[in-house]
Amino acid sequence: MATSFALILYQNMLFGEGLESILVRHDFSVRKYPISQSNKDLISTHPNPDILILEFNWPCQNLDQFIRNNEMIHDSSIKTLLVTNMVNKYILRLIRHEKIQGIVLKCSDAEELIFALKQVADDKKYYSSLVANLIFNDSSDMEEVRISKREKQILTLLAEMKTTSEIADDLSISPSTVKTHRRNLLQKFKAKSLLCLLRLACRQNLLSEETDYCGCCYKKFIGQLN
Repeated sequence: MATSFALILYQNMLFGEGLESILVRHDFSVRKYPISQSNKDLISTHPNPDILILEFNWPCQNLDQFIRNNEMIHDSSIKTLLVTNMVNKYILRLIRHEKIQGIVLKCSDAEELIFALKQVADDKKYYSSLVANLIFNDSSDMEEVRISKREKQILTLLAEMKTTSEIADDLSISPSTVKTHRRNLLQKFKAKSLLCLLRLACRQNLLSEETDYCGCCYKKFIGQLN
């Protein structure tokens, strides 16, 4: 493979330096920078990286904002590899929308990392085996539940552990209306408790994109590690 230019955006300096050292030994041309909102200007400084490598530590909302705002990740000519210690619903959504072309877990060795980089650079996809299992098993067999915009608002506030009174104040509705919506949600999901309701809603991606409130993906991920 010809020398490739890899742009590393890291959260942990030690990780960034270690990754740079590995890539240099495998004949990559490398530049590295800490992740920040100013990174969105890097496209003017480094307009043509072959591979963009992002480090993701759980949890991190800075990465969410960065991905939404950074033109590189939405440029189909630039391949993005995510190196992470965690997989959540937000990352799975990025994969489905083809915003990232590969994922390597931090428990992987250097050999797998280099193989993943070569695959991504060759316009192929690469996912660590545990991630691939989550991707292919992400669809649920349960019937899709349709909810209204108001019901989704209430679901989100319930997931934030807000009380009936607090939800009523936030949405400028009466407590009795909140209780009615909550009762209807329980019936729609055939859930016997609030926890069950939130878990089922989480599995259907009806809560926040960025946060895995009920821990569904986290528990599946940990279960496959054990």
